[in-house]
Amino acid sequence: MCHKEELEHNLCDVSRRTKTKIILLVEYTGQTALDYLVDGVVVVESDLFEERRLRRMVMQKLRGCQITNPVRLFSLNKGVFKCFGEFKGVEMAIENPTIPDSIPDLSATRFSTGIKDLDRVTNGYGCFNLFEGDYITYDILAHALSINALNLGRWLIFASTMHPDYITRISAFVKQEHRSNIDPVEEVKDIRDKIKDKSTIVLINLEEIEDVDTAVREIMTLFKEQECKVMCFVGRKGCDELESFASTHIKTKFISGVPCIYGEFPRTEIHAMELDMSENIPKIKLTPIV
Repeated sequence: MCHKEELEHNLCDVSRRTKTKIILLVEYTGQTALDYLVDGVVVVESDLFEERRLRRMVMQKLRGCQITNPVRLFSLNKGVFKCFGEFKGVEMAIENPTIPDSIPDLSATRFSTGIKDLDRVTNGYGCFNLFEGDYITYDILAHALSINALNLGRWLIFASTMHPDYITRISAFVKQEHRSNIDPVEEVKDIRDKIKDKSTIVLINLEEIEDVDTAVREIMTLFKEQECKVMCFVGRKGCDELESFASTHIKTKFISGVPCIYGEFPRTEIHAMELDMSENIPKIKLTPIV
């Protein structure tokens, strides 16, 4: 037995006899005799995803424990290790919902995302905002925006078949006098007749629209001529024509069970999203994966 293997074996033996907890850090990959001696094996990975840092922990072995999620996303932001648990879904039904404090516009041309962390990262949303990727992650962003916008007294227009359930989930967090400031429409062409003023926010889900080309032309007219605010989700299809007009372009993606976002414009690092309901409001927190 070489000196290294003997040392590893002796450390494990001492740990068991003295009930001392030992963490061994090694820099090699691949299985060795040490993997069979220890109670747990965790592999730490640091990769690049679309030229952005991505950190994962792979739990290969936890003796006596069931590994329900073997891959965990983590961050070393500000030198602090933070691991993210699996996202359980957007749950808005709580016993005593609280109306959150509204966040005002950041400037004359940029309005709040409804998430303070995201406002700091992107400087808010502009006239036309494009979201591409996973719908569930976009849905979290849309909830935060809608609740904040309604509490500011703005009008929302939904071009989505999911609006009944959506409205039910957010209404408890909206002031009573503003809960009716929502207009659902069946088709994009019907939106312009519903617009109240320049502060109206339109949410469009292109994934549900068959004639995308016609919808795109209508969308471009909305924010150019009507001057309203447009939030457009394109899913995984992408839309090059819309990208060139976007004042904000955000990718939404589930990574290792965690909803994440990263900006194409403005360009940002990958940020993990967490839903905090401890104050009886759906508060979103972002942590950069660095």
